[in-house]
Amino acid sequence: MSPERAYLNGETSVSAITTSVTRDEVPADRLKEVPWQGASVGFATWAGRSPLRAVAEVLVAIVLGGLTWWCWHRGVVFTATRRGIALYRIEGRWWAIAVGAATVAGILLLDAGRRMTAQASRQHYR
Repeated sequence: MSPERAYLNGETSVSAITTSVTRDEVPADRLKEVPWQGASVGFATWAGRSPLRAVAEVLVAIVLGGLTWWCWHRGVVFTATRRGIALYRIEGRWWAIAVGAATVAGILLLDAGRRMTAQASRQHYR
């Protein structure tokens, strides 16, 4: 009997509902023989190239960091000097590009770190 049917029959105790689940009704990825729930999940396309892709992502993030710096400083424009005080104007579009590039660089660095830790974890449990 399924847990839903046991509940609909008036069974409200946890033991009655959980004992009604048989081995045939449990999905294959939830069985106790699976040592890790994500063991069947893999990156088949990039399985051997994961470290290379991580290095490429770090290099692209460094380039995006330089682009961020350049766009940020390009967005600050000197306008005039009055009474010895320099006045600057901020151009928002350049700062928006800088923030976008910094965001993409951060995401790439996080993904590169995830790839490297996943690769190290795979090598550790072999």
